[in-house]
Amino acid sequence: MKLSDDDMKFFDLMMDERLKNILMKAPIKDGDQIIKEAEDVIDSLDEDKHNKLDAYLDMMTDDMAERERKAYVGGLKDGILVMKTLFNLRN
Repeated sequence: MKLSDDDMKFFDLMMDERLKNILMKAPIKDGDQIIKEAEDVIDSLDEDKHNKLDAYLDMMTDDMAERERKAYVGGLKDGILVMKTLFNLRN
């Protein structure tokens, strides 16, 4: 079955919200202080270095988000496959 573009957008939104809920439940110890110190370091850089580091961090953050999303969707698909297999074994 092929999903429509609207269905895919809805699916993406559901996955993003679910991942956000899962990942936000575990706060990072001393996270606010670490973030503040890192921002101070970044702000102390000259504009060229600041822009390069900012682009690098954006790239890494986007990559990590995509990996987490793929892992979640992969786990969801595995769960569906297991449930389908168990259902077929019962019948």
